[in-house]
Amino acid sequence: MAEDVLSDGERRQVGLGWDYGAVRTVIAENAGCLDEVTEPRYVEWDLWDSNVMVRDGTIVSIIDHERAFYGDPLIEGGFTAIELPAFGDPAAFMRGYGHGELTQDERVRRRLYCLYLALVMTIETVYRGHAGTRQRDFAREQLTETMARLGHRSR
Repeated sequence: MAEDVLSDGERRQVGLGWDYGAVRTVIAENAGCLDEVTEPRYVEWDLWDSNVMVRDGTIVSIIDHERAFYGDPLIEGGFTAIELPAFGDPAAFMRGYGHGELTQDERVRRRLYCLYLALVMTIETVYRGHAGTRQRDFAREQLTETMARLGHRSR
């Protein structure tokens, strides 16, 4: 999935603030932790407040399914803030999922998933024709923070 997004970015010459090869290297260096995922599950991947309808404390509907797929539930958007504080406090989401503290491999997987999200958010700004740079700048900041969490600080 990450390679598809990177290829899309290269095709449209989207500036990541990072060399595409460096991003691929980071993914390859950390890909071993993905072997823990052996049973894919349905993941919305865009599960956040605006896409969840709640009535009387109960979820009654989830909307906006275009990013849904089968994969590791830990990729779900609500877990993003574990590694990227700009996405808010993940405590309630983690409780709702019944998920406690992450293992070391889960943390690395979560970082890879943050990297993937930051790539999508950066590259899609060109495809969606964003007029300003606000979204792209935010996404590139998240990309840089995630690369640092994966051990790469220089561009």
